[in-house]
Amino acid sequence: MESSPAGKEGHVTMLLWPLAYSLRYLGFTVLQPKIVHGVHGYHQDAAKTELENRLRRIILEQRELISEFDDWPIIQFNRDDDFDENGVLRPSAASHSSFIRHRT
Repeated sequence: MESSPAGKEGHVTMLLWPLAYSLRYLGFTVLQPKIVHGVHGYHQDAAKTELENRLRRIILEQRELISEFDDWPIIQFNRDDDFDENGVLRPSAASHSSFIRHRT
């Protein structure tokens, strides 16, 4: 399943971005989230069993995931000097989010 504006669950990274930005503002280095799609409670019978088995595997993989945190991709944010004196993203600066982008 894809995380996108056209996806069933929307663009999950966009939903999480304000939280990630708040953590960055507080001085944290923020890693890319590990998203688990298709988790909801209305499965029954074989579909429910398949979901539960998939979630068990995901939980068992968490130890490996945590051990790889040092290599996990970091969310990129704009630096303060990427903005002009009016707080507008400079044309020469990269845009790292749909929330902060160049004027059109």
